[in-house]
Amino acid sequence: MMKDGVLPDYFLFPKILQACGNCSNIEATKLIHSIAVRCNLTSCIHVNNSISAVYAKCGNLEWARRFF
Repeated sequence: MMKDGVLPDYFLFPKILQACGNCSNIEATKLIHSIAVRCNLTSCIHVNNSISAVYAKCGNLEWARRFF
């Protein structure tokens, strides 16, 4: 999707992050988080809640607290 120049929006990011949390993939979570920051989507409450939830699911509570 991104290779074609289409960036995910604030509807899609929570679903992508949920998939990362279901797999407990912390590296993918960090990558998606960095993309959300670059796309300036961290001001959206849904994206922030998803970021916090996925870090907690992956066992990284310190990062999860940063967004709470």
